[in-house]
Amino acid sequence: MKDRLFVLLFASLAGGFGAHRFYLGDKKQARWFLIFCWTGIVYFVALADAIVLIWSREKFDARYNAGQTEARQYYAGTRLTATHTVNDYLPSRTAGSADGPAD
Repeated sequence: MKDRLFVLLFASLAGGFGAHRFYLGDKKQARWFLIFCWTGIVYFVALADAIVLIWSREKFDARYNAGQTEARQYYAGTRLTATHTVNDYLPSRTAGSADGPAD
């Protein structure tokens, strides 16, 4: 599953070399970025390309994440579950426990 945030990061950090296009699987376009990386123009093209790619979530998912929406929902669910269970691992302080002062 391709993440739009990674596309934006790859395009802004290494877009002149076509890193975002390699990540998305567009090897033909990525090669063009590599061929013209010495010009410096491709860095601006990469930023504009990333903005266009991440502009619409529906179009991005339809093109690069077709058939993977179930995985995204499951992943989001596990993130929420993990957020809510963080307090389970912290030590609890109750009145009269051996760890804390007794009132």
